[in-house]
Amino acid sequence: MKDEEILRLYRERSETALTETERQYGVLCGTIARNILRNRQDAEECVNDTWHRAWNSIPPEEPRSLAAYLGRITRNLALNRLQKQNRLKRGGGEMTLIWEELGEMLPDRDTPEQHWERRAIAAALERFLRGLTPEERILFLRRYWWAEPVKTAAAHSGISPRRARSILERLRRDLRNELSQKQNIPAYLIFTNASLTDMAARQPDTMEEFLQVSGVGEYKAKRYGKVFLDRIAAWKKQHPSD
Repeated sequence: MKDEEILRLYRERSETALTETERQYGVLCGTIARNILRNRQDAEECVNDTWHRAWNSIPPEEPRSLAAYLGRITRNLALNRLQKQNRLKRGGGEMTLIWEELGEMLPDRDTPEQHWERRAIAAALERFLRGLTPEERILFLRRYWWAEPVKTAAAHSGISPRRARSILERLRRDLRNELSQKQNIPAYLIFTNASLTDMAARQPDTMEEFLQVSGVGEYKAKRYGKVFLDRIAAWKKQHPSD
């Protein structure tokens, strides 16, 4: 069944929509959830939550690609579950809170400076996205969209895992450095590699989702959130099938 037919079932509030969604995209969402959570039961619960989230959001949502839409929901739900599990193991994620508190001590900029700052970030992100080769983009998406292990993503690209790790690290570093040069501040004061990795995986659409990214607190969300969300949305619009 095509996406438009499934969406019509959602609009009609027919429960057949859920049956067809699972039949069409169950393997995709299950793969994403298992790659992230590494636990079959947790993955199955996550996929069930995805169907529930889709039922509650369509309509009013009208996704252009159900694969991309459902994949993003599954990935974010799985990442939230994994983050919660890790916090329990690490005693509440205290280091994340410490870094957020340090970030909030930085002074705010006035409105004119914020305006030019946002333009600089947008231009830097645009240049970065245009500069990726098709091979780099495929590797990046397999690793952070599909949440594939580096070894699997590397195999699909025909390169060694060591080479894949090197490329992915370089891409994260290049983006962070591009932004820091335009801001004229140290790169680590914008977003860490861990934050950029999580952001690439989640691809947030809203400020609420942006705040769920690892290492993003109220201060950085307020200062950088709109620009990042705008550029992520623009990129996703240009690549609806990715």
